[in-house]
Formats: sequence, structure tokens, C-alpha cells
Amino acid sequence: MTDTLPEFRRIGETKMKVNGHNTYLPLPYQDWISNDCYPDSKTSRQTVYLYHPPTDRRIDLGHFPSSMPYRGEWRCDTHPRSSRDGHLVSIDSPHDGGRQVYLLDIRELLAGLA
Repeated sequence: MTDTLPEFRRIGETKMKVNGHNTYLPLPYQDWISNDCYPDSKTSRQTVYLYHPPTDRRIDLGHFPSSMPYRGEWRCDTHPRSSRDGHLVSIDSPHDGGRQVYLLDIRELLAGLA
């Protein structure tokens, strides 16, 4: 999307099929978007992933179960967000029995993408 103009371009139509909480990683990984999805209706899992628009590549970082008490109005969205250097992604998740914040270290993954 271009600021202040009605121009936009769809990205990730086949890889980011549902709306999520997306944000770009910081420099030097600014071409990567971190994103998530709501719990899958069949598996009850929320997926956290990275998406690279220039190559249309998606890398799942994890699938986190979300039990019924954390659905609807009381749901727990994962809201992935990165550290300032882009090496860590924190998520909110109830997958271990209660709502907590977890850190995913993606340093090695990013090194392999360079």
C-alpha cells in the first residue's frame, strides 16, 4: 500500500490465506513479515510464521494448540512481534496450560536464509 494514495498490491494470497497480526522484521530482515492465524477449526492450532513477499516463501515457526477456554471473547491471539535485532519473536499462547509469553529464537533460521 502506498501512503495517502488509493494504490495497493496484494501479497501472499496463497501463503497468507487468513487475516493475522502481521509486522515486518527490522533491518536487515525487513523483507520478512511475521504473522499468525486464528485457531484452525480442525486442529485447534494457531500457526506463527514468517513470509517473504519477494520470493512468496513461507516458513512456519510453530503450531500452538489453543483449547476451548481460550476461544471467542476470551481467546488468546499469538501476536508475534520481534526483538529489535529480529533474532527473537515473542508470542502469547495458552498451549502449556495457561496464558503465557514465549520467546522463539529464530537466529539460526535467519542465518540460513542469508
